[in-house]
Amino acid sequence: MEKALELFRQRNSAMTCVLTGEDKVVTLLVEESDLVVNADGEIDCSLETILRKNKVSTGDIHEWKIQRIQIIEVIEGKEKVIREYNPEMVLSLLQV
Repeated sequence: MEKALELFRQRNSAMTCVLTGEDKVVTLLVEESDLVVNADGEIDCSLETILRKNKVSTGDIHEWKIQRIQIIEVIEGKEKVIREYNPEMVLSLLQV
């Protein structure tokens, strides 16, 4: 696990969560403490944790008319989509 996180640091990477709506784009910074290494040995993070830490509610997602939620890794200014989520699935996560 530490090797993957160390590589993440060496690449000068950052992770963001981007919520894209009809008229609004919300970008949330993913803190290093929220990162985990998944079963495939890749850096990942809990979407639920990120949204809750940033106080994003189901009401916000509805109000902002969110159509796409992505976890993006930024390496030296270049963006790479790590995960993409269906907003309906995310709403069900937040209601638990």
